[in-house]
Amino acid sequence: MAKSKKAAKSAKKATVKAERKPKAAKERDPRIPAPGNTIDRKYKGKDLSVKVLEAGFEFEGTQYPSLTALALKITGAKAISGPRFFNLVEPQSVGTK
Repeated sequence: MAKSKKAAKSAKKATVKAERKPKAAKERDPRIPAPGNTIDRKYKGKDLSVKVLEAGFEFEGTQYPSLTALALKITGAKAISGPRFFNLVEPQSVGTK
């Protein structure tokens, strides 16, 4: 009897999984240029050129899932925003009303 309960439970799980809707495609960040474009920046005297891909970014032959991951690799700073590092966002004013 233990096998039949396991089989029933397993079949129920399979049915639930089959009924789940696929995840919606992640919307593209409007700050990021379209795939095929490049993002250029100068950092510590070095010219950086990042190719925008459909799913991520390419820099010096290596693919990165996000600009933040790439900015971390370049700078070593963990608390850095990729879009901010590549000057894709306007700086926020502090203390102005």
